[in-house]
Amino acid sequence: MPEELLLQNARVLLDDFVLRKRDIRIRRGRIAEIGSFPEEKGVDLNGKYLFPGFVESHFHGACGETFQDIDRKGIEKIAAYEAAHGITTIIPTISGAPEAVMDSSVEAVGKVMRKGNTGGAVIRGIHVEGPFLSVACRGAHREEDLRKPSIERWNQLQELSGGCLRSITLAPELDGAMELIRYLNEQGITVQMGHSAADYETTERAVDAGATVSTHTFNAMVSLHHRAPGILGAVLTDDRVTCEMIGDLTHVQGPVLLIIYRCKGPDRITLVSDSMYAAGMPEGTYDLEGRIRTVRGNVAYLPNGTISGSVCCILDGVRNLVKWGVPLEHAVKAASWNPSRTLRLSDRIGSIAVGKEADLVVMDDALQVSATYIGGICVYQEDRA
Repeated sequence: MPEELLLQNARVLLDDFVLRKRDIRIRRGRIAEIGSFPEEKGVDLNGKYLFPGFVESHFHGACGETFQDIDRKGIEKIAAYEAAHGITTIIPTISGAPEAVMDSSVEAVGKVMRKGNTGGAVIRGIHVEGPFLSVACRGAHREEDLRKPSIERWNQLQELSGGCLRSITLAPELDGAMELIRYLNEQGITVQMGHSAADYETTERAVDAGATVSTHTFNAMVSLHHRAPGILGAVLTDDRVTCEMIGDLTHVQGPVLLIIYRCKGPDRITLVSDSMYAAGMPEGTYDLEGRIRTVRGNVAYLPNGTISGSVCCILDGVRNLVKWGVPLEHAVKAASWNPSRTLRLSDRIGSIAVGKEADLVVMDDALQVSATYIGGICVYQEDRA
């Protein structure tokens, strides 16, 4: 690690999420000074944007690799891909699966996380999506893999991960869910509500118990009805809830992205990709995890036509929000500060401020990544050839 690095002449999105021309001095992996140092010679960013590194809080894989039964080499491949797209922190998602597969998956990812140094994006926790999900809103999850909420089962998974589980998606209407939500909140775990047919009142009780995030809002949820607002009516109107949204314009169309943004405002939206193993790969039909998926456009489908994850990344979501009229500063906030806050990591990452870890992304006016820094080390540099 270089003792010191000076990044100069950038349009910096500071921790108030206002763009200003500044220089950033990095010392021993952290932001040491923010100001103007024209008399010194550093890395000239030529007026490009300097944003806080993006935080991918919900995704299942990329580049032909899946977090189900993955090894270190596979994780390093994914981490490099994510860093090339401006993502500096990843929270691998492990879906509800046969118990033996889920057990081995959290154990494998936990081991890599604890050892650190993936060469790319940093693993800062694990998200489990299930197995405590609604059969009625299971989406691409298999019914036989779903279970009732259980503190005992959660503790088994947490122990296997080496204490690396940081968030969970569950359906709040299931028997035992409220007890588990309260328990997890006491443990400092981020509780997300999704794959759910909960009514409005049940969702509000879950928020009272400590649930704070809506998983891929509108997807795998009972529909909004004017006389039965349900889970969507609750998460869109309760200011305690942050709404995840998949920004690929297929899982959620542009006008609906705007509905979420206008309901929640810039502080209560989080961009996620929900990408699966075909992210970064060409269209076609793939057979991994024992299931066939066909990739068309930016989405993967099961043979029955059910959407089974995206093949995009959250950088695509940033660009799409901007295309639909969301201010750039707010789109970046949805990919950096907001997820770091919901994951209880905002004391370390998610914004550009003195003392924070120097996880940064340099981008041009077309929102193409020029360079990615993690802890002050350049882990990705665009090919200028």
